[in-house]
Amino acid sequence: MAGVVLAAALVAGLAACAPSTGSGSRHTTATSTTTTAPGAPVVVPVVSMPQIPLPPAQSYAVSAAALEQLGCDECARGATPDAAKFFYGSVPLGSVDTLIAGTVSDSAADTRTALGNLFASGYFGGIYLRGNLSSGAALDLSPFAPLLDQVGALTQVGLDTIVSELVRISRTGTDQEVRDATTVWSAVLAAVAGYNRGYLEVALQHPPVGVTVDPSAFTCASLFDCRSTRLPLASLDTLSGQRNKLNNPPDFTWLSVAMAANSIGTAAIPAGHDVWTGLLGSASFDGAGYRTIIDLSVGFLEVTQAALLANLAGPTGGDIALARRGLQATAGLVTWAGSYFLGLASSLPNTALPTLTCS
Repeated sequence: MAGVVLAAALVAGLAACAPSTGSGSRHTTATSTTTTAPGAPVVVPVVSMPQIPLPPAQSYAVSAAALEQLGCDECARGATPDAAKFFYGSVPLGSVDTLIAGTVSDSAADTRTALGNLFASGYFGGIYLRGNLSSGAALDLSPFAPLLDQVGALTQVGLDTIVSELVRISRTGTDQEVRDATTVWSAVLAAVAGYNRGYLEVALQHPPVGVTVDPSAFTCASLFDCRSTRLPLASLDTLSGQRNKLNNPPDFTWLSVAMAANSIGTAAIPAGHDVWTGLLGSASFDGAGYRTIIDLSVGFLEVTQAALLANLAGPTGGDIALARRGLQATAGLVTWAGSYFLGLASSLPNTALPTLTCS
């Protein structure tokens, strides 16, 4: 299995970080907010990632260096990182936070890198889920590899086109284009949020034998305010003003938008229930796999909610800059979800997963 190993280091807690020898230049999308103590040990996060058998894309760029930058905080928590939680939870949530916060909005290259983080997370998350759906067996797809790679490349073209257009509108589209796009995507995101919430409700009620679920780890204060204590998303707090207007509409425009969003989201919940109910009869999850899939699903729901709240600035005539960032977050969500299906259909074996080690 082909792979690349790159190393980088950052400041985290009492650990110091510095570029490792021979690591070359680094283009990163996140920074640490902690300080370095004099003489502190150096922490070097190292990502080993299998080659993705797909051509380069216009909208995103997968970078092991960027993933390693995000890995510094994970390594600061201990010498043995939770790689699954990192790649399929922390990475996508951290990347979407930067898009909604606007910290990469002035740099097309940074946006492509953030979207690349989401693509890598989704692609390998799909392979990870496929392994669990097949009861952890090392499924051999090598006889079908050329066909699967070709299908993946064709699907990737469509994904790349949609994401590129979202990014274009968010950056250079007219205000009216932004309002039109966010109106359409608000309805889509409301449906996705309801669907995913329904999926999670059943999944959390039926853990594998021997697995205990902490009921406080996932809570929903309202239809579009579900949270995880294991994977918090900062954007859900910064967008509290949008959520308050959605829950308590201040005018007729917000009332119309809230009625539509709540109707669409509520109607999608039963479909999500049906998905996990079907999986219960066909899949066998071990404890670790189940927890990771729950984390990934909760994180996806949180991201969907944040993208929805930001997008609502468009149809309600609010902050157009926020609406543009909402479209970038939507581009991230579409990249993450689309790459997930590409991973499920990948020719790579179930064992082809990235690793994070801390030196």
